[in-house]
Amino acid sequence: MTSVDAKVQKENLSSIHRLVEQEPKSGKLNNNKASKRLRSRWILPSVAVLAAGLLLFAALTSLTGLAGFFNRDVAYAMEKAVAQLANYHGVLEIRSKNAAGEEWMSRRVELWSDGDKYAVRQDDGTMTVNNGERKWQVRPQSKEVALLPLVPDPSRHDFDLRDESKRALQYSHTVVGTEMIAGRQATKLEISPPGGLVYYLWIDAETNLPVQLQTAMQNALQTTYTYVSFEPNTQIDPGIFAYQPPEGYQVVEKEPGQLVATVEEAAAISQLTPLLPQEAPGRWKFGGKGCGGGRTALKFRLKGRGGWS
Repeated sequence: MTSVDAKVQKENLSSIHRLVEQEPKSGKLNNNKASKRLRSRWILPSVAVLAAGLLLFAALTSLTGLAGFFNRDVAYAMEKAVAQLANYHGVLEIRSKNAAGEEWMSRRVELWSDGDKYAVRQDDGTMTVNNGERKWQVRPQSKEVALLPLVPDPSRHDFDLRDESKRALQYSHTVVGTEMIAGRQATKLEISPPGGLVYYLWIDAETNLPVQLQTAMQNALQTTYTYVSFEPNTQIDPGIFAYQPPEGYQVVEKEPGQLVATVEEAAAISQLTPLLPQEAPGRWKFGGKGCGGGRTALKFRLKGRGGWS
């Protein structure tokens, strides 16, 4: 073989090697292009399916699970806010409504609460105080200070924020809307106790604290408690809870009766359901329970225009 032939053969072999090396690369490039086209074809349908699934999930949960989660979230926010409540001062308005739809103001009280201690002042100046060790009632009209038993204590449970927060979590509840209560935006909860009647609780949207409670209609009477003024975690004068009978007042240690503002309070003290007259008086005075002839009776004194009777 001549040198020329050897050179030609070498060049041919080099060309073949280049072709062999280039062919896989071009094939790889072609495969990559094909893969990209396939992926692009699959990505768009997958995104559409995912979006549709998310929309369906949102629609279903909005009717069931998400609504329940929101309900729980509102109740948990209230529980957290109440747990951070060291004390409060407010004005509570109590209104009553009968089965005929007639509504009237039962009373309006100013109250102070600090842990286990509380004080409640009625419109006529009567003030009930419980400092955890002693309970008494200051009566300016008769210039008396009546010492009362610590239990039962219906004065505390008209609208106790901590109790209502616990009940809302324990019982089935549903958010049924929002309303303006005493100038504040509030979330309305419908609460269904097991085996009991539905009642409603309004929660301040800003503070997450209860601002209004409406009981169920019972014995043709429904009661609504509304905080028309409320100051959480404020400065409270410790002297409010100090037992200091005013000068010139008589201390009544063996009080034959306890002043109450509503029939519900009298029923809570006596553990009996009293029969009501056709026209309710302005105030009641519970005089205790009496027994005789196999019967148990409640003793009431009624306050009308002529005073107590």
